[in-house]
Amino acid sequence: MAKKKPDKKVEKKEPTAPSAYFLLAMLFLSLFILSQVISILGQGFLKPEFSSAFNSLIVAVISSFQAISAFVSLIFIIGIMYASFRIGQLKRDFKLKEKVDSAKEKQIKKEEQTDNKKWKRVVEHVSSPNPSDWRLSVLEADILLSDALKERGYQGESVADMLKSASKDNFKTLDEAWEAHKIRNSIAHEGSEFVLSQREAKRVISLFEDVFREFYFI
Repeated sequence: MAKKKPDKKVEKKEPTAPSAYFLLAMLFLSLFILSQVISILGQGFLKPEFSSAFNSLIVAVISSFQAISAFVSLIFIIGIMYASFRIGQLKRDFKLKEKVDSAKEKQIKKEEQTDNKKWKRVVEHVSSPNPSDWRLSVLEADILLSDALKERGYQGESVADMLKSASKDNFKTLDEAWEAHKIRNSIAHEGSEFVLSQREAKRVISLFEDVFREFYFI
C-alpha cells in the first residue's frame, strides 16, 4: 500500500498592520466624506445652524489631526537626521580604528622581522669557525632576551633584575634564562680568560632559543 506523502506545510504569513499614515489618511477621508454626506442630508433634515456647527466640528478635528501629524513628522525627521549623524560618526570611528589597528599590525610585523633578523645573525655567529663569533652570539642573544622580557612587561634596569621579578608560574623556562644569562656575564666580565667552546656556545644559544620559543619571540 502506497504511503501518503506528508502534506507540505504552508507557512502562514502574519498579517501586516497598516501603517499609521495610511490609517490617518483613511480617517481624514472618512471624515471628509461624512461631512459632505451630512452637509447634503442636513439641508433637508437638519436645521441650518446644526449642520453648520457639525461641519465646523469636523474641520476642527481635521485641523487637529493635521497639526498632530505635522508634529510627529517633525519628530521623525529630527530622529532620522540624528541617526544619520550618529551612523556617519560611527563609520568614521570604525575607519579610524581600522587604520590604527592596521598601523599596529604593520609595526608588530616589522618588529618581528627585525627580531628574526637579529636571531638569524646570532645563529650565524655561533655557527662560524671563529671563536670570537661564538662569544658574540651569546652577547647578542642576551640583548634579545632583554627585549623579550621588556615586551612581556617585566620591570627592571637589567636582565637580572627582570629575571628576579619573574615566577615559574608564567615563565617555565626561567631556569634556562638564568643559566644562559650567567654564561653571558662570565663572557662579559672575564673576557678572554673565560674558555668557551663552540659546543658550549651552541648549548647556551639553545637555552636562549627555548626561552624565545616560550615567548613566541622568534
